[in-house]
Amino acid sequence: DYLVTAGGRGVFIIDISNRTNPKIVSNVSIDAETVTGRQLDISGGVVYVGADGNYLYSIDISDPKNPVILDKVYTEGTNSVVVYGTYAYSLPRVSSWGFRVVDISNPSEMKVVETRYDLSGNDMDEGNGLLYTSEGAIISPIGGGELPLQISLIKVSSITENSAIISWQTNKPADSLVKYGTSPGNYSEQKYDSNPTKYHSIK
Repeated sequence: DYLVTAGGRGVFIIDISNRTNPKIVSNVSIDAETVTGRQLDISGGVVYVGADGNYLYSIDISDPKNPVILDKVYTEGTNSVVVYGTYAYSLPRVSSWGFRVVDISNPSEMKVVETRYDLSGNDMDEGNGLLYTSEGAIISPIGGGELPLQISLIKVSSITENSAIISWQTNKPADSLVKYGTSPGNYSEQKYDSNPTKYHSIK
C-alpha cells in the first residue's frame, strides 16, 4: 500500500492504497538526487538510499508515517544501490570513486567491508543471484546464490466482524497463503493466491 521514492527534496513515503488519490504520508529531508540509476533499495522494514552525494543511509520505514534514520556510511558518489542478503552494493558513475560493499546485518551500524576501483555505471540490478551493471559487468555478490524467502511488514487492517485484510512483503516474488480459523491453533480455512508477487494482500 506504500510507494517509497527519493530525489533532491528527500525520501518520500506515499500511501497508494487509493490509486486515484495517492497521498504523501512522510518524508526524510536528505538530498537523494541522482543523475541516473536506482538510488534506493528496500530490505524488510529498512530503505537504503544514496544521499548527500557521498553517503548510504539506512532508514527504518516499518512505521511509514514516522521514518527514522538509523545510520549513514561513506560511499563516494553512489549512483545505484542494490541490497542482496545482508549486504548493500553501491555503484558509482566513475570507477575512481569506488564501488563499495556495505555490511547491513545491523542497519544501525553499517560497515564498508570492501572497496574496488574497477566498477562503475549508470545503473545496477540483481537477477538469479548475480548483480548486473549497465556497463556490462556481472558481479557475484557475497553469499551469492538463491536467497531464502524472507517475510516482513506483516499488517492486519480493515477488520470487521467477518473479515480482515492481511498484507505483507517478501524479498522476492512468491505466492500468497493465509490460513485462519475461529479458535486458537485450529486453522482449518485458507485463502490462496498463486500469482507471484513481493507485495501480498489477502482478504
